[in-house]
Amino acid sequence: MMADRTASASPAPKAALQQYGTVPNLDSAVELAGPEGVRLTEMSRHLGQREQLVFAPDTRTVIWASQQADGQWLTEELSAERALMQVRPRHRREAPHEYRLLLRATLDGRPDVLPTQLDEQIDDLQERLAHLRALRDELLSVG
Repeated sequence: MMADRTASASPAPKAALQQYGTVPNLDSAVELAGPEGVRLTEMSRHLGQREQLVFAPDTRTVIWASQQADGQWLTEELSAERALMQVRPRHRREAPHEYRLLLRATLDGRPDVLPTQLDEQIDDLQERLAHLRALRDELLSVG
């Protein structure tokens, strides 16, 4: 769990794959994502100036770095799925390319199975939406 988040109102990341610990500066935190790391600048901007997300393509994970009061950066590695759970709806709208990059990282990379995986996720979401609508209708009919 992240320490010293008093300067940021963002939710703490959960279920870290690995807590790297503290690094002296943001560049060191970004390096943890490897040479092909992609800074998720739009998503990070919505989390606050003391937060930085970096996608690590080699591991398909996200490094979440939080600047502490002493200037050091506390870092954790999250699965792409867990990072997506931290994304609020407006972030999906305002950072669509970064959001889709993380969505893609949750899928098997093989082109022959991607359409099937996407269809399964779409079907699951449609079923969830149907249940949410039914629940809303039930609640409205009671009131």
